[in-house]
Amino acid sequence: MARPATVLDTAPQMFKRSARIPVRGSHWWRIHAGVVRTITWNYEGAVVPLGFWGQGSIVGAAVALVDHYDIQCLTPVMAVPLDSQYQLTARVSAAHLQQAQQLLYILHSRRVDCRLMQFLQWLGMNLGYPVGQGWRLPFRPTHQEIAETIGSTRVTITRLLHQLVEEEQLVWSKQPHILPVNCDRQLIQLQGRMTSLGG
Repeated sequence: MARPATVLDTAPQMFKRSARIPVRGSHWWRIHAGVVRTITWNYEGAVVPLGFWGQGSIVGAAVALVDHYDIQCLTPVMAVPLDSQYQLTARVSAAHLQQAQQLLYILHSRRVDCRLMQFLQWLGMNLGYPVGQGWRLPFRPTHQEIAETIGSTRVTITRLLHQLVEEEQLVWSKQPHILPVNCDRQLIQLQGRMTSLGG
């Protein structure tokens, strides 16, 4: 039976946007507020995003099984370190598996514009909240962060985002509003199946 998570310090630690949360060997972090992304690097030195995590998520290098692991804050973040004896639960493992499968699904869409819209919709479903039609994100990812995630370039993402705004499929403000235009039903079904598996 998995050991319940206990904190090393009762006071949450605060991190600024773009800060990196220390990776302490086998220690884990629970995100209390804000959004982070976990990343690694390939042999060419390019960033490889592993996941995007919000309130209640548990992240740590042990779950990724990669040599290089980083936790980058995409917003101001409040997080608490967990005891090094914390054992990964089935629910946390399922959450990491779910993200890996969904991001892989998005990455294998042939057209960059489809990958972009699928990724934005995925962010909305996972980290945003519904407003009227669509979702509103609690943060605005940079063009470079999007490009790294879907296998494109910053220049291409900038052009496509401008196109989506002109077509009124997206409001790219401080808190982007994503409209469910041509929403990928398979992605939504995958999200539902994996959520059910996660408990």
